[in-house]
Amino acid sequence: EFERRGLADKVDVESSGVSDEEYGNPIDRRAVKVLRERGYELPARHFAHRITRDEIERTDLFLPMTASHMRALLRQLPQSKRGEVHMYRSFDPNLPKPAAGYEDEIDLVDPWYG
Repeated sequence: EFERRGLADKVDVESSGVSDEEYGNPIDRRAVKVLRERGYELPARHFAHRITRDEIERTDLFLPMTASHMRALLRQLPQSKRGEVHMYRSFDPNLPKPAAGYEDEIDLVDPWYG
């Protein structure tokens, strides 16, 4: 999509975790299946890792998938970066914006814990 819109040289997309729980694991097999079904290119090598200070410093937009991930991420960010955190599904025009504290209403289903 970024290439189609002429943004490929302006946008970098990275994936990081908020804990070391899955450190070193490859992409979840269920996620791989969905990505392939939808025509996404998979990275040659990807292993789970916790977000680093360097990633935090150079990131302009954080998109946690669940409210619990959002809360964990906010605890790791300096105050100056907290306004750059938005729930992934908060951009879905078909979903109502949840009230503060009810962000879990727009969680993506966690493949590990449902």
